[in-house]
Amino acid sequence: MEEKKVSEVEKIFADEIIYETDYFSVNQDWEIAIPGFYIVSPKRKVNSLMEFNDKEDIDFIRTVKKIRKAMLEVLNIEYIYLFQNEDTPWDFHFWMMPYYDWMKDISRRGPSLLAPVWKYAKENMNTKKDIKKTRDAAEKMRVYFSKK
Repeated sequence: MEEKKVSEVEKIFADEIIYETDYFSVNQDWEIAIPGFYIVSPKRKVNSLMEFNDKEDIDFIRTVKKIRKAMLEVLNIEYIYLFQNEDTPWDFHFWMMPYYDWMKDISRRGPSLLAPVWKYAKENMNTKKDIKKTRDAAEKMRVYFSKK
């Protein structure tokens, strides 16, 4: 029996904050159940990293580096893609997308990987099982950062 997929309009992971600093919050992507797919967002509204102040500049790179290190150490994610676009109606957000072996069957590597992988994941991986797996990965990351 096939698992019921979650509605595409629901925010599956609305509250999956895995790490916070004074300036940034790191969350599981809110609509796609890919473990380790994180979004780094500033706590204040900006549209571009060009609007970061000096403290945010430093905190941003330290946060991204810290998350990347934990993705490798905790979740064994060997490769990731980093992506940010400014031509969006939403505020600044920075994607940290893990690369898994199953992705090579869907798309080439590199920037062209994102759209087909997200489409595939939304259509095939927003199941209760994958949501639990993704939440478990977020919890492992929270535990890791609570010990630092």
